[in-house]
Amino acid sequence: RGKQAMSPFLCCPCAGGNEVGEFVDVDAKAAIPVESCKGIESAAEVGEPGHFEVNIVRSAEQQTLGIVVDCLTGRMLQVNTVSPGLVADYNRTALEGRRLVSGCYILEVNGRKDSVQAMIEEMQNAEKLKLRVAPKEEFTVTFKKEGRPLALDLHFLPESNCLIITKIGEGLVKEYNEATGDEKRKIGVMDRIFEVNGLSGKAPTLMQAIKATDEVTVKVGRPKL
Repeated sequence: RGKQAMSPFLCCPCAGGNEVGEFVDVDAKAAIPVESCKGIESAAEVGEPGHFEVNIVRSAEQQTLGIVVDCLTGRMLQVNTVSPGLVADYNRTALEGRRLVSGCYILEVNGRKDSVQAMIEEMQNAEKLKLRVAPKEEFTVTFKKEGRPLALDLHFLPESNCLIITKIGEGLVKEYNEATGDEKRKIGVMDRIFEVNGLSGKAPTLMQAIKATDEVTVKVGRPKL
Protein backbone atom coordinates (compact mmCIF):
# COMPACT_ATOMS: atom_id res chain seq x y z
CA ARG A 1 0.00 0.00 0.00
CA GLY A 2 1.33 3.43 -0.85
CA LYS A 3 2.14 6.19 1.57
CA GLN A 4 0.15 9.39 1.48
CA ALA A 5 1.95 12.72 1.63
CA MET A 6 0.63 14.99 4.36
CA SER A 7 3.11 17.85 4.59
CA PRO A 8 5.15 18.29 6.72
CA PHE A 9 4.92 14.54 7.33
CA LEU A 10 4.59 11.48 5.20
CA CYS A 11 2.28 8.99 6.81
CA CYS A 12 1.28 5.41 6.22
CA PRO A 13 -2.21 5.16 7.77
CA CYS A 14 -2.55 1.39 7.65
CA ALA A 15 -0.52 -1.70 8.37
CA GLY A 16 0.21 -4.11 5.59
CA GLY A 17 2.59 -6.70 4.26
CA ASN A 18 4.14 -7.66 7.58
CA GLU A 19 3.46 -9.20 10.95
CA VAL A 20 1.97 -6.03 12.38
CA GLY A 21 -0.78 -5.95 9.77
CA GLU A 22 -1.86 -9.46 10.67
CA PHE A 23 -2.93 -8.27 14.12
CA VAL A 24 -4.91 -5.20 13.21
CA ASP A 25 -8.47 -6.29 12.58
CA VAL A 26 -10.40 -5.70 9.37
CA ASP A 27 -12.19 -2.72 10.86
CA ALA A 28 -8.80 -0.94 11.11
CA LYS A 29 -8.85 -0.68 14.86
CA ALA A 30 -5.47 0.22 16.31
CA ALA A 31 -5.63 -2.02 19.34
CA ILE A 32 -6.45 -5.61 20.20
CA PRO A 33 -8.55 -6.31 23.33
CA VAL A 34 -7.09 -9.02 25.53
CA GLU A 35 -9.66 -10.33 28.00
CA SER A 36 -8.36 -13.82 28.79
CA CYS A 37 -6.05 -13.12 31.73
CA LYS A 38 -7.38 -13.34 35.25
CA GLY A 39 -5.95 -12.57 38.67
CA ILE A 40 -2.95 -10.24 38.81
CA GLU A 41 -1.00 -11.25 41.89
CA SER A 42 2.15 -9.18 42.24
CA ALA A 43 4.67 -6.81 40.71
CA ALA A 44 8.41 -6.57 41.33
CA GLU A 45 11.31 -4.75 39.67
CA VAL A 46 13.19 -6.91 37.19
CA GLY A 47 15.93 -6.49 34.59
CA GLU A 48 16.67 -2.91 33.55
CA PRO A 49 16.14 -0.11 36.10
CA GLY A 50 12.50 0.88 36.12
CA HIS A 51 11.30 -2.34 34.51
CA PHE A 52 8.99 -4.46 36.62
CA GLU A 53 7.32 -7.82 36.52
CA VAL A 54 3.61 -8.47 36.82
CA ASN A 55 2.47 -12.02 37.58
CA ILE A 56 -0.98 -13.11 36.47
CA VAL A 57 -2.85 -16.30 37.33
CA ARG A 58 -6.16 -17.35 35.82
CA SER A 59 -9.03 -18.21 38.12
CA ALA A 60 -12.65 -19.16 37.67
CA GLU A 61 -13.73 -16.19 39.78
CA GLN A 62 -11.79 -13.50 37.94
CA GLN A 63 -12.19 -13.45 34.17
CA THR A 64 -11.68 -9.94 32.77
CA LEU A 65 -8.26 -8.36 32.49
CA GLY A 66 -9.70 -5.08 31.20
CA ILE A 67 -6.93 -3.75 28.96
CA VAL A 68 -6.54 -2.96 25.28
CA VAL A 69 -3.05 -3.36 23.81
CA ASP A 70 -1.54 -1.69 20.76
CA CYS A 71 0.79 -3.85 18.63
CA LEU A 72 1.50 -1.42 15.80
CA THR A 73 5.30 -1.68 15.99
CA GLY A 74 5.27 -5.48 15.82
CA ARG A 75 7.97 -5.57 18.50
CA MET A 76 6.16 -5.03 21.78
CA LEU A 77 2.70 -4.38 23.19
CA GLN A 78 1.68 -1.01 24.55
CA VAL A 79 -1.23 -0.62 26.93
CA ASN A 80 -3.66 1.67 25.14
CA THR A 81 -6.57 1.79 27.58
CA VAL A 82 -7.45 0.31 30.95
CA SER A 83 -11.12 -0.32 31.69
CA PRO A 84 -12.82 -1.78 34.79
CA GLY A 85 -11.35 -5.20 35.49
CA LEU A 86 -8.43 -6.91 37.17
CA VAL A 87 -5.79 -4.48 35.97
CA ALA A 88 -7.74 -1.50 37.31
CA ASP A 89 -8.22 -3.34 40.62
CA TYR A 90 -4.51 -4.12 40.78
CA ASN A 91 -3.55 -0.52 40.00
CA ARG A 92 -5.55 0.75 42.97
CA THR A 93 -3.23 -1.05 45.38
CA ALA A 94 0.06 -1.08 43.43
CA LEU A 95 2.85 1.38 44.20
CA GLU A 96 3.26 4.33 41.88
CA GLY A 97 5.67 3.35 39.12
CA ARG A 98 4.55 -0.27 39.35
CA ARG A 99 1.09 0.20 37.86
CA LEU A 100 0.10 -1.25 34.52
CA VAL A 101 -1.39 1.90 33.03
CA SER A 102 -1.99 3.41 29.62
CA GLY A 103 1.37 4.00 27.95
CA CYS A 104 3.23 1.14 29.63
CA TYR A 105 5.03 -1.27 27.32
CA ILE A 106 4.79 -5.04 27.71
CA LEU A 107 8.17 -6.32 26.54
CA GLU A 108 7.82 -10.03 27.31
CA VAL A 109 5.07 -12.51 28.14
CA ASN A 110 6.33 -15.71 29.78
CA GLY A 111 9.73 -15.04 28.23
CA ARG A 112 8.25 -14.67 24.74
CA LYS A 113 9.43 -11.55 22.94
CA ASP A 114 9.97 -12.84 19.43
CA SER A 115 6.66 -11.58 18.03
CA VAL A 116 3.56 -9.74 19.13
CA GLN A 117 1.47 -12.68 17.94
CA ALA A 118 3.29 -15.06 20.27
CA MET A 119 2.91 -12.61 23.16
CA ILE A 120 -0.82 -12.15 22.59
CA GLU A 121 -1.42 -15.89 22.20
CA GLU A 122 0.46 -16.48 25.43
CA MET A 123 -1.68 -13.90 27.21
CA GLN A 124 -4.84 -15.50 25.90
CA ASN A 125 -3.97 -19.14 26.57
CA ALA A 126 -1.44 -19.57 29.37
CA GLU A 127 -2.69 -20.42 32.85
CA LYS A 128 0.08 -18.39 34.48
CA LEU A 129 1.53 -15.22 33.01
CA LYS A 130 4.70 -13.32 33.75
CA LEU A 131 4.80 -9.89 32.09
CA ARG A 132 7.96 -7.80 31.85
CA VAL A 133 6.83 -4.19 31.74
CA ALA A 134 8.61 -0.93 30.96
CA PRO A 135 7.08 2.44 31.83
CA LYS A 136 6.80 5.16 29.20
CA GLU A 137 9.64 7.68 29.02
CA GLU A 138 8.65 11.07 27.58
CA PHE A 139 10.20 14.37 26.51
CA THR A 140 9.01 17.39 24.51
CA VAL A 141 10.59 19.18 21.55
CA THR A 142 9.47 22.39 19.83
CA PHE A 143 9.98 23.02 16.11
CA LYS A 144 9.48 26.24 14.16
CA LYS A 145 8.68 25.03 10.66
CA GLU A 146 8.93 28.33 8.76
CA GLY A 147 8.04 26.49 5.57
CA ARG A 148 10.50 23.65 6.14
CA PRO A 149 9.52 19.98 6.62
CA LEU A 150 9.87 17.90 9.73
CA ALA A 151 10.48 15.06 7.23
CA LEU A 152 9.10 12.08 9.13
CA ASP A 153 7.38 8.94 7.92
CA LEU A 154 4.60 8.02 10.34
CA HIS A 155 2.57 4.88 10.88
CA PHE A 156 -0.87 5.09 12.46
CA LEU A 157 -4.40 3.77 12.39
CA PRO A 158 -7.54 5.86 12.96
CA GLU A 159 -8.23 4.53 16.47
CA SER A 160 -4.63 4.78 17.66
CA ASN A 161 -3.74 7.44 20.24
CA CYS A 162 -0.27 8.11 18.85
CA LEU A 163 1.83 8.47 15.71
CA ILE A 164 4.73 6.02 15.26
CA ILE A 165 7.88 7.34 13.61
CA THR A 166 9.12 4.85 11.00
CA LYS A 167 11.68 6.98 9.14
CA ILE A 168 13.53 10.26 9.63
CA GLY A 169 14.45 12.09 6.44
CA GLU A 170 16.28 15.32 5.62
CA GLY A 171 14.54 18.03 7.60
CA LEU A 172 14.06 19.72 10.96
CA VAL A 173 13.98 16.56 13.07
CA LYS A 174 17.27 15.27 11.66
CA GLU A 175 18.86 18.68 12.22
CA TYR A 176 17.56 18.72 15.79
CA ASN A 177 19.05 15.27 16.44
CA GLU A 178 22.42 16.33 15.09
CA ALA A 179 22.44 19.49 17.24
CA THR A 180 21.32 18.08 20.58
CA GLY A 181 23.98 16.71 22.88
CA ASP A 182 21.56 14.65 24.96
CA GLU A 183 21.27 11.16 23.47
CA LYS A 184 18.11 10.47 25.47
CA ARG A 185 16.38 13.45 23.86
CA LYS A 186 17.13 12.48 20.29
CA ILE A 187 14.05 11.45 18.31
CA GLY A 188 14.38 7.95 16.91
CA VAL A 189 12.67 5.46 14.66
CA MET A 190 9.85 3.65 16.53
CA ASP A 191 9.43 6.54 18.96
CA ARG A 192 5.80 7.63 19.33
CA ILE A 193 4.23 11.08 19.29
CA PHE A 194 1.52 11.20 21.95
CA GLU A 195 0.77 14.91 22.16
CA VAL A 196 0.95 17.94 19.87
CA ASN A 197 0.84 21.49 21.26
CA GLY A 198 -0.65 20.16 24.49
CA LEU A 199 -3.36 18.25 22.64
CA SER A 200 -3.79 14.48 22.97
CA GLY A 201 -6.32 12.27 21.21
CA LYS A 202 -6.69 9.97 18.26
CA ALA A 203 -4.00 9.85 15.58
CA PRO A 204 -5.93 11.87 12.94
CA THR A 205 -6.40 14.65 15.51
CA LEU A 206 -2.67 14.70 16.19
CA MET A 207 -1.96 14.90 12.47
CA GLN A 208 -4.29 17.86 12.07
CA ALA A 209 -2.67 19.62 15.02
CA ILE A 210 0.77 19.21 13.45
CA LYS A 211 -0.43 20.73 10.20
CA ALA A 212 -2.37 23.59 11.80
CA THR A 213 0.44 25.79 13.16
CA ASP A 214 3.92 26.88 12.20
CA GLU A 215 5.32 26.24 15.69
CA VAL A 216 4.82 22.67 16.85
CA THR A 217 5.61 21.15 20.23
CA VAL A 218 5.52 17.37 20.24
CA LYS A 219 5.60 15.04 23.22
CA VAL A 220 7.62 11.98 22.27
CA GLY A 221 7.47 8.69 24.14
CA ARG A 222 9.32 5.37 24.18
CA PRO A 223 9.80 2.48 26.59
CA LYS A 224 12.25 3.20 29.39
CA LEU A 225 15.16 0.91 28.55
